[in-house]
Amino acid sequence: DRDVTGVQKCALPISISIGIDRSAIAAARNSPPATNVTGLPVPSFDSLVAAPYKNDNFQQNVAQAKSILTADGWTMGSGGFYEKGGKQLAFSLTFPSAYTDIAAAASVLTQQLKAIGINMSINTVPASEINNLDGLGRFQSTMGYPVAYTPTAWSFYSEQMDPQFYQPVGKSITTYEDIERFNDPTALSLFAAYPTATPAKQQQIVSQLEGIWASQLPVITMIYWGDYAEWNSSQVTGWATASN
Repeated sequence: DRDVTGVQKCALPISISIGIDRSAIAAARNSPPATNVTGLPVPSFDSLVAAPYKNDNFQQNVAQAKSILTADGWTMGSGGFYEKGGKQLAFSLTFPSAYTDIAAAASVLTQQLKAIGINMSINTVPASEINNLDGLGRFQSTMGYPVAYTPTAWSFYSEQMDPQFYQPVGKSITTYEDIERFNDPTALSLFAAYPTATPAKQQQIVSQLEGIWASQLPVITMIYWGDYAEWNSSQVTGWATASN
């Protein structure tokens, strides 16, 4: 949550994004790692990725992650974590204790951030509480996102970073959109213009939103989330395979 952590514009999310190994995080929960900096799931959305970002993929670089924090005024403390103004660079990750897939990924993330010099702790809550906490903004960070499917690039960005849904911490966002309290005026104007724009202009707006996502990181994309289900072949056979 950007209002809770004070990182509306901060080196921290950029450092985290550059310093983590998405393949290891994804493997911990049996998911594909995110690749493109626009956040859009590829290859499904390849045709919608703007030219400047076509081949702009995430590359882990721990040394660069550290240099970003150093340039932002952080110095390494004796405990192995960065410090500034007498405060350690630390935050908590909140998610439901019953969600073992997230717990597995979070465990890997904790160790990766420690290697950078960032102290992330785990804060688990009952599954029945997470949506309320997300809506109210009463978390420092979370993993996963309580919104519906994202069949278009527009809906992907609108649900996760449209400032029209912004509410101060403590006032619930009942639709759970923009729960991280991203509040950028340029993004706000683009989202406002989209519904009445021509198709060509809408594509230009989406391209601009891709740039905002890539540069400001309202959400740090780590994995591509999948749909899950269990199937029983006792009554039905002939399920699709990788070959068909």
